[in-house]
Formats: sequence, structure tokens, C-alpha cells
Amino acid sequence: MDGARELPSEGNLRHIHLGAGGLGLGLVVPFCLKAGLATAIVQRSSGTSSHKLQSIRGRGYYRIRPVGPNGSPQEWRPAAVLDPQADAQSIMDFVATDQPLLITTAVTTVGLENLVPTLNAWLSVREQSQKLTYIVPCENIVGPGFHELTQAYDASQYVFFLSCIVDRVCGQPTMEGEDLTVLVERMATWVIERKGDVRELEGRLSRAGVEFVDNLKPFELRKRWLVNGPHLAASLIGWQYGVAFLDEFLSGEEGRLFIEGVLAECVEALLAKTNEFQQDTLVEFARSVKERFESHPDHIARILSKLRPESLQLFINAVRVRLVDPSAEYAQHKGTAPHFLTTSIHAAIALIADQRWVPARIS
Repeated sequence: MDGARELPSEGNLRHIHLGAGGLGLGLVVPFCLKAGLATAIVQRSSGTSSHKLQSIRGRGYYRIRPVGPNGSPQEWRPAAVLDPQADAQSIMDFVATDQPLLITTAVTTVGLENLVPTLNAWLSVREQSQKLTYIVPCENIVGPGFHELTQAYDASQYVFFLSCIVDRVCGQPTMEGEDLTVLVERMATWVIERKGDVRELEGRLSRAGVEFVDNLKPFELRKRWLVNGPHLAASLIGWQYGVAFLDEFLSGEEGRLFIEGVLAECVEALLAKTNEFQQDTLVEFARSVKERFESHPDHIARILSKLRPESLQLFINAVRVRLVDPSAEYAQHKGTAPHFLTTSIHAAIALIADQRWVPARIS
């Protein structure tokens, strides 16, 4: 996304975003504002969030700032910032509009579970008035309460839960002077799976760069094998060499050859696994991934944050689905083991055996 240019706000689509964390403010809200949606941010104003939300209310905007050279801040101006308790009536008035409504969430799994009663109340009003409503959760994992909520409206002709993939490294919102600012990488993608009547939603969001697809599964696999996998693989080798930042490792000849090699192997594995993508499309996608990793100063210890005794099973699971699975697919297709994927798997085993854990906190 390049800048805070908003398209004209014609049309009637409204938007509520639940949560004021890095992903929501750094990716979801900018996409929706760029599409010209009237966006209200809903976040409980207490504790550390209070002064941050007050900053947006007082100044009328917050900023995102791409990391790296020439990363000039971009101002984004939501229509409102509301507290679910203090502004309950205003929120209900917003929800009860006759216009189509998009509800997005970007909170923790526990936070989303806590929002289920509120969401259910809103959706009940929308269902009874027969108004189109789209709910797009942007979390990696949803809990049982939210899953039950989706099932309750599964047959609805007016309420649609849409699955999606979001991809952008976003820091936590912090104060830079008097401005609330979110540090982000330059690249940002949002892919939404079609369900029900999404014509107006797709028409608006696609103009801002959001992609709509009929089947999300191949795109989930593309992210896992062509983004998360190479990201993890290069970080494992960089950590072995004692390098602190991924872009630093990739700036050298060995790092460059490694990331090019592992991306090429993952492209071959994905082509063997699914016929959803053309080879030239995946090669171009892999090129953009390489440029993305090379341009963003990502701390390797952040990427490998699960490489610790207390979270070792999560780390092993990540290695399996991001590295072992594409390696097995490649080997079955090619009849030989992939060199770079195999090297990264060996690195993971060696780091565990040598107990080269990452620090508990990254400063």
C-alpha cells in the first residue's frame, strides 16, 4: 500500500473494526479507509490503550511508518474511535444502519472470544432487519465461542462470515511525540474468500488492493510454503551464523544464494501440490518475497521466538508444516531431496540439540 490516498466515499458501505493493535491499525484499517469506507474503530479505553486512543480522537488521525529508507509517515483518519461501554448507544446506532456493514476483528483469540456476546447482539439486529453484514476475523486462530457464532448464522441470507489471509509485519502502536504511530513493512496483502453476496464489498475493497478468491486453501498453502517457510528457513541459517537481522544475512552472497534456492524449491513443491497457480505467477511471487525479506530489518530472534524450551512443540510444529511438508512434496515429485530445505531442517535439529535458544524478550 502506498500512502493514505482515500478514494471518494461514494456508496453506502460502513465498517467497524474491533481492536486497536498493530495488525488492525497497520493493515486492516488502512485498506478500508483507502477503499473509502466510513470506518469506526471500537476499542475498550483503559490501561495502556487509553492515551493512544485519545491521541487519535484528539488529532483526528494516527500514522503508520514503513521501516527502512524513505519511510515517510502516512496519516489515516478513521470516522470515529469508540469505546464499547461509554459509546454503546453510538455503536448500536452505527450497527443499526440500513447500509451494508463490514465488521473486522484483529484481536487475540481470547479477546475475540470475549467479544462473542457483543457480536451476537449486533448480528441479531442486522439479521432481523435483513441488512447485509460481513464479518471478517483477521486472527490466525478463533476459539470455540466464535466458531459457534459462525455456525448459528451459517444459513443466513444476510450475515456472512468470510475467511481471509492477512500478511504484514506490524509493530505495536507507540507514541512518537503526540502522534500514535505503527511501524510496518512496506508489503501488505489481504486475501478474502467469497461467500454469499459480496459484490459491493469486493467492488470497494478490491480497488484498494484486497484480493477476493473462491477458494482460500491454495492461498493459505502459498503463504505457508512461499512466505512463512523461506522466512523460517533463512532465519534458522542466520541464527546458526550468529546474525541478528534477516536482511543482514540476506545481504551477503551466501544468504542471497540460500534464499533464492529455498524459494525455488518451494515453488516446485507448490506446483506439484496444486494446479491453482501458474509457474510464472509463482516465480514472480517468490521474487517479491525475496525483495520483501531483503528490505525489512526483521530481528531473527523475533522470527524464531518459539525456539525455547517452554514453546518447543510449537516450534517443531512450525518446522513440520513450513519446511518438512514442502520438502516431502518436492522429494516425491523430483525423486531427490531438496538441498536448501533439507539444510534448514538440519539447522533446526542442530539448534535444538545444542540448546541454542532465543532470548525470552527482544529489546
